[in-house]
Amino acid sequence: MTLISWTDDRVSALKKYVEQGLSCSQIANELGGITRNAVCGKMFRMGIKSKNDFGFQPTKRSPRPRAKKQKVSIFATRWGAYDKDTLPPEHVEIEDVVAQPLHIPLARLNNITCRWPYGDGPFTFCGCPTTSAPYCEAHTIQSKGKGTISERLAVYAPKEAVAA
Repeated sequence: MTLISWTDDRVSALKKYVEQGLSCSQIANELGGITRNAVCGKMFRMGIKSKNDFGFQPTKRSPRPRAKKQKVSIFATRWGAYDKDTLPPEHVEIEDVVAQPLHIPLARLNNITCRWPYGDGPFTFCGCPTTSAPYCEAHTIQSKGKGTISERLAVYAPKEAVAA
């Protein structure tokens, strides 16, 4: 690969081509052995503006306001579970059901033991009896949390809409 340096003759030719209104790729073709990006870089370093430049200045964007907006599902608005005056409850009380973990190792887990993990290093698991869920009653309640806005609004939906 041959590197062609910017001599005084090439710089004056660059300025002449810019005055004629040629684009950077046309200037690169005229000079030969140079890329369009090299021409753009040299023009930028020398502060030369091309005639083809439309004079657009980058504008500073003002940051968008980050107001917390509550999203409402189509289901909730369609079936009348939500109107503009009714907002879903922000805080949902979670029942205080305390688990009494047995701290069993992974090898002793089966289909009817709670798989809620404890610890950072060697993990142990709750091990309390379950019916069909992977967690016992206490950990099932703890895993569900307060729910999404749509889930909280579903409480207000008419029963016939939910059954459909």
